[in-house]
Order: sequence, then structure tokens, then C-alpha cells
Amino acid sequence: MFFKSNSAFDERVSLKAADFCEHIITEMGAELHDDLIQKLASLSFHIERIERASAEPAEILAIVTRLRTDFETIAQTIRAISRRLNPVYMSGSTFESNIAYLCETMQRPGNGQVICTSTGHEQPISQVAFTYLYRIIQELIHNAFKHSAAWKVDVRLAWTADTLVVEVEDDGTSHLNLDEVTTILQTKHNSMSMRSQAINATMRFSKGKKGLMVRIEFPIHHHQ
Repeated sequence: MFFKSNSAFDERVSLKAADFCEHIITEMGAELHDDLIQKLASLSFHIERIERASAEPAEILAIVTRLRTDFETIAQTIRAISRRLNPVYMSGSTFESNIAYLCETMQRPGNGQVICTSTGHEQPISQVAFTYLYRIIQELIHNAFKHSAAWKVDVRLAWTADTLVVEVEDDGTSHLNLDEVTTILQTKHNSMSMRSQAINATMRFSKGKKGLMVRIEFPIHHHQ
């Protein structure tokens, strides 16, 4: 794309940055509403039921069990949001170790497994690439559990001398027409596509063995 002037270029960059920020804010707002506010309203409803059922121990026990489940869900959601807001890059830490820890912490005991594997010799990457690739992987895992009804997510890192290939594959079955879904995702302009473009990485969506497969190719030395 060619720009007639520096001001036109600056305007285009500013619009992209504004869209990016707005997308992130919208996502976080939706997550807070869907996963927290509704659960908090449910807690209030359960408390009212306990008050009405004060003379029925069995019913109170059932309500308390439900309260405990809802509370654990809220705690998990808060931890997930906190992780997404926290800074990613820490001096002295490796990309592989951070992704392995991310996969471990994003697991849902009894409800969702994340497996991280790596091949090849890890190469140093820039702080920007470190952060953006981490955020893309984090978003893909989050989306697999939230939108694809996945039980298992595989994150695979493959290093060569000049390229890092990341594959994130889930076993979700909620997408009945994966061909249509992959076409939509491939052309969708969102935070993941903007981050990949910013570091000159390519991102491809395709059918996996059971669910969705996303392959990211990052040219290591291009962005150092």
C-alpha cells in the first residue's frame, strides 16, 4: 500500500492502533460481562434462596454446593483476566519457558488440558516478537475453550535457525462447518492478525485432526 504523504501514513497507523485498542477493550468488557457480572448475579440469587430455605438443610446444602462451583468459576475468570493484563516479557526468561507456564496455567482441571511441546534449538527473539507471539498463543487457547468446546489444546513450537513455527490445535467440535469457519478467520481483522502483521509473521487457519489448527510462521532474524 502506497501513501500520498506522511500525514496519510500517520493517519492510517493511528486508525489501526485505535481499532486495535478498541478491539481489546471490547473483548475485555464482554468477558467481564459474560463471565463475571452474570456469575455475581447468580451468587446473589443463590444467597436469596438460602434465606428462603433456612428450614430445609438438604436444599441449603445443594445451594451451597452450587455457590462453591460458581465461586471457583469466578476465581478462574479473574485469574485469566489478570494474566491477560499482566506484562509478558521478563528479562532473563525464555520464550519457551513462558509459553510452557502459560499452557500450564490456562488448563482447566477436569475440563480442559493444554499440552506444550517444543523441537529444535530455541533462538533469541526481540521483546516485541516475544510479547506479540505470547499474546496470540494466549488468545488462541482462550478461544479454543470458550468458542470451540475444546477439551484439549496442543501448542507446538518448532525452531530452526531462522524461523519459529507455532502450531495451536484444538479438538473442539462446536464448529460444524470448519471450512467456512477457517475462511472467515483467515480474513478477519482482529488483535491477533494485527499482532502477526506487526512482526511480519504469517498466520494460517485450517482443519486439524478433530478441530481447528492455527499455524504461525515467524521469521526470527527479520524482527531483531
